[in-house]
Amino acid sequence: MTEENAWTSNPLLQKWLARQQAGFEEWAQETGGGWDFSVDSLDRLEDLIRSRYSSIREIEAAEETPFVQVAFWYFGEVFCRCHGLVWQQRPGGDPEDKPFVIGPGDGGLDEDDERPATNPDGEIPALFLRGEDNHLRDALEGWL
Repeated sequence: MTEENAWTSNPLLQKWLARQQAGFEEWAQETGGGWDFSVDSLDRLEDLIRSRYSSIREIEAAEETPFVQVAFWYFGEVFCRCHGLVWQQRPGGDPEDKPFVIGPGDGGLDEDDERPATNPDGEIPALFLRGEDNHLRDALEGWL
């Protein structure tokens, strides 16, 4: 397996992606439908998250729920579908290594990497730290 495939095709990532994609239809129905994976839909996702949670502590407590996991997936999928980013996760199976999206290229993210990248499990909770002027749509501002 090449280095890039180890980051994009590892079993932990593939299982997580399949679980979120499978749960998306029910999630979409529960949240009013009409999710189109556009950048504009990130405003709606943000409003939905802010309506359900009022602090970083609350969303972090709910992080493993299907609602939040699918929200993380949807956020990343928008950047994959609209800007050609790809899902990656550090190989090795450590559950602390969460999926993220990054511009296509060789291997995983390192500190010298200049590809656009964002971590859904960091960006979404950060809404409550950064305040009302921070928006999900701007997660990769300056990169894309």
